[in-house]
Amino acid sequence: MSAEAAAALLFLALVADRQGSSFYGRDRMALALGLPRDALDRALARLLALGLVAHRPWRAGIPDGVWQLLPLPRSEVARRGGESVSVGAILTRLGLGP
Repeated sequence: MSAEAAAALLFLALVADRQGSSFYGRDRMALALGLPRDALDRALARLLALGLVAHRPWRAGIPDGVWQLLPLPRSEVARRGGESVSVGAILTRLGLGP
């Protein structure tokens, strides 16, 4: 997994509201992360493919919209067994770490 995808996930987590939703446009996200727009688009596509985020465009043909953080996959939660796990360890298990 790319560093860009990890950065995009962290960014979405930091700017999300209480329900895990973010309303940032892709151009604004790319600027904030210092990424070219195409790199951000690839990163967001990877997060969608991994099931870590969901996206609902404002309307058909418009790429911007609401980004929703999703719960960790059930198998990941079950592996934790109630014990504390660092964010880095979770990202590594999801293929987002070094």
